[in-house]
Amino acid sequence: MMRQGKRTASAQSSCEAGCEVERTTWRVGFGLKLLKGRKIERPLSAALVVGMLPKLEEIDKRRKKYFRGAASADVERTCAVIGKIRNHQDAGHGAHAVKIGAKLLGNLERKYGCEHPILAPVLFECATAQAAIGDMRKAEALHLQVCWVIEGAYGAISCEIVSALHTLSIFYIESGMQQKASTVLSTVRMITGRLQVDENLLAKTEAIAGRQAKASGKTSNAIRCFIQAEQHFAACGGRYVKERAKLRRLIAECLCELGQPERAAAELVQALELVIRKDGACFPSAASRIYLDLSRLTARTSSYEDACIFAQKAEKAARIGCGAISRQRAECLANLGALYNRVCSYENAVWALEEALAVFDQIGPSDPIMIADIYDLLFDVFQAQGKAAEAQTYLILSRAARRTLADLESTQERIVH
Repeated sequence: MMRQGKRTASAQSSCEAGCEVERTTWRVGFGLKLLKGRKIERPLSAALVVGMLPKLEEIDKRRKKYFRGAASADVERTCAVIGKIRNHQDAGHGAHAVKIGAKLLGNLERKYGCEHPILAPVLFECATAQAAIGDMRKAEALHLQVCWVIEGAYGAISCEIVSALHTLSIFYIESGMQQKASTVLSTVRMITGRLQVDENLLAKTEAIAGRQAKASGKTSNAIRCFIQAEQHFAACGGRYVKERAKLRRLIAECLCELGQPERAAAELVQALELVIRKDGACFPSAASRIYLDLSRLTARTSSYEDACIFAQKAEKAARIGCGAISRQRAECLANLGALYNRVCSYENAVWALEEALAVFDQIGPSDPIMIADIYDLLFDVFQAQGKAAEAQTYLILSRAARRTLADLESTQERIVH
């Protein structure tokens, strides 16, 4: 009887603990306006709301629901509106993007309910728009709701939920929520261990894990993850060349942080060989970024003349791959101008830097720190040429830009030459 009493007491205690978790989940979910007044019935999403690792045995026994497909007209309309949301975000009109996304989401919920998978891409765009205007709490709630919708539609043990968790983990990494990112990645590994997933999903998981490790200061772990991700992509054949090149760029960046510039340069050369191949295949946009990295690295470790050659190739590839009016080309021009200044090629420096400013003027929202750096460089160049009036103009512009930036925090990469 005593043993039975203990078991009963233990069961009662476990039940109370479970009820407390459910109450906590419901409270947090309600606070985030996650489930629109509905009780959470999805164990994976419920665990993520409170920042817990879900239990495999609980999520494994949930069955997915089946939905009729959305009307083709609604799908086309949704895709078109998503395009408008992205355009507004690219133009820096974040508040307008949020308004359009909320209206689309409301219309779809009224027609299909709050569980239909057609909501998932819209929720994701709304989350991105909220993050862009700085409302990270709403952005998190919307990302979690994506997982809730996907779990209900496809089940917790599915490739679809893995993709949704990938986007959630990236959001947490970019928002500085490293512990939550780690929990989500552990959840992904737990699910993929039960699935016959392809190399593509495994590669993306390792790449995100590398980003999380890098953001946490675990550079050596990040390199291992990036290498594994690159190997998984390589196993997919030639479909993920740009992704592999990007991973090698990240490895090179980590090696620089560890004080190994020679190994970093070797990684960048291998990345370049991936995107510029003997069979004629070429990805100029990706090549431009690698040339830019090589230019900056060479300027730190070798000669400015060699760095100039890489910088010229970066600008040319950016013009071909991204267009004459593009942020990538503007960054390449700014880098090229800084290097021309270093080698005393002042006329070329003026052309590159003023061209960079002209491009930044045309592409919309500027990069304020880079703009201020360009003003400083033009002041140096004109002063070296003995053109006092032009130098004074850019000195005034630089001081005004610096005053504007004084109270702003930014992670925009500076010109380092």
